[in-house]
Amino acid sequence: MIYILTPDKKVVAVLDNDGGLSCPFWADLHVEKMVDFDSTYTFTAPADRDESQYLVVGNYAALVDMDNDIQLFRMINVADGFDSNGKTIVVNARNEAIFDLNGTIIRPHTFTGMMAADAFSFILQDSGWEMGTCDIISSIDFSIDSYSTAQAALHTVADTYSGDVKFRVEIQGNHIIHQYVDFLQKRGTNHGKRFEYAKDIQGLTRTIDIDNNFATALIPQGAADSVTNNPIDITSVNNGLDYIANDDANRQFNPGSDKYIYKIYTNDKKTTPAALLADAKVQLAIVSKPTITYDAQVILLQMMAGYEHEKVSLGDTVGVVNKDMNPTLTVQARIIELDISYSDHSQDKATLGDYVPLQDVTPTMVQKIQQQVKNTLSGMDLSNIKVELAASNGNTFKNGQGTTDLIARVYNGKTPITSDLRPENFVWYKMDVNGTHDAAWEQAHVAAGNTVTVTAADVTTQATFECDISI
Repeated sequence: MIYILTPDKKVVAVLDNDGGLSCPFWADLHVEKMVDFDSTYTFTAPADRDESQYLVVGNYAALVDMDNDIQLFRMINVADGFDSNGKTIVVNARNEAIFDLNGTIIRPHTFTGMMAADAFSFILQDSGWEMGTCDIISSIDFSIDSYSTAQAALHTVADTYSGDVKFRVEIQGNHIIHQYVDFLQKRGTNHGKRFEYAKDIQGLTRTIDIDNNFATALIPQGAADSVTNNPIDITSVNNGLDYIANDDANRQFNPGSDKYIYKIYTNDKKTTPAALLADAKVQLAIVSKPTITYDAQVILLQMMAGYEHEKVSLGDTVGVVNKDMNPTLTVQARIIELDISYSDHSQDKATLGDYVPLQDVTPTMVQKIQQQVKNTLSGMDLSNIKVELAASNGNTFKNGQGTTDLIARVYNGKTPITSDLRPENFVWYKMDVNGTHDAAWEQAHVAAGNTVTVTAADVTTQATFECDISI
C-alpha cells in the first residue's frame, strides 16, 4: 500500500494491490542503504485512474517498511508513457529527510562536551525533522569547520559518535504529525539468521589477494630526528636491522625466493625507536596476510509461507556459510542494503558488507552427530520420504516475463530433514507438455540443492518440474 500526499503532507489517495477497486501499482523498488543514509523508492501506476492526478513532482509517497515504520518520499521525477499495461506513470522518489537535510545549511560550530542527542538535535533544528529515538549517551568534543548541508553534518555526527541513522514519520488521521530521525548505536539485530548455499545464496565469491598492500617485511620510518631531521628508524632496538620480517609468510607466499617482499611503513607520530618498532610489529601482522574479500548475492525468503522466521532488517548481523568451498566459508556479515518490492517480493534482495571471517570448528561431538546423520540417511527407507515443492512467485508467467524459485522441502514421514541433505542429494527434472525430459536443463541443475530458479525462458508453453531425493 502506498499513501499519496500533497505538498502540505495531507493524504489524498491510496494505491493498493488488494484486487478490489483500488488503484494498483507495480515494478516498485525500495532501496535503502546504510552508506550515506540513502533511501529511494520507484513505482509504476496506471495513468488513467483518478489517483493518477496526484502522481506529480513535489507530491509525496509514504509506505510502511519491513520494520512497520512509515517512510516518506518526495516525488522528484515523474514520467508518463505506455507499455504492455497501457498508459502508465513511473514515479522516482527520494526519502524526504534527505531532500530536506540537503536543503538546510549548517554554519561552522564547535561542540564542546556535547551529548549525542544534543548534537543531533542541533543539526536537525531547521530541517523540519526532530530527534526520535537516541540510545547513544557518549559526550564528545568536535567541530564542524566550514559551511555544510545538514545532510553532510549529520554524517559528521554519525561518524563521530559511531551511530546509525533511520528516518520515519507518524501519520494521524490523514496528516503527518511527526517526522523523526532515530540515532542508534547499531541499527539491526543478530537473531541467528544464516544465509546458506543451496538455500538462499544465489552467488558467492571469495577473493584472496596478495597484490595490494601485501608485504613480508617492513622498513619502519618514524618522526623526524631532532638532530638530523631524518626519520627515526629501528636499527638501535632491532639488532642493527632497519626492517622486521615475517619468515612464515615469506615461505608461504614468496616460495623459492631468497628475499622478502618489502614495503616502507611510515608513522610520523612515533618519536622513539622502541615505540616505532612496537607499532610496526602490529602493522606487519596485518600486511603479511592476504586480503580476503567476499561478494555474496542472496535472496530473501521471509515473505514465503514457512520462512517467516527468516525475516531480516537493514543493519542486521547475519552468518554466511558455504561448506562446499575449500576452505569452508564461514563469515559474519551485516546487511548494508535492502532492495524491497512491495508488489513482488520475489524481487527482494539484500547486499552484505562488513564481513568478518569466523573460524569453522567441528568439535568431536559435532563430528559424531554428523556421522550419525550420515548413517541414518544411508539406511533410510526411501519409501517414507516425501518431497514438497513451493514456488516463491507462483507458478504462472505473464507475458513471458518473471522468475520464481522452486524450493524443495523433504520429510521422513512427518520429520523435516531438508537440512540433513547435501546439494547432490536433490535431483531435479524438467518435462515438457509431452513428458519429454529437458536433458540440458537437468544437467545444468545437478547438485543444485533444494532451490532452483525458473525463468520465463525455461517455460515456453507449459513445463513440469519435479524433485527426487537420491541418498
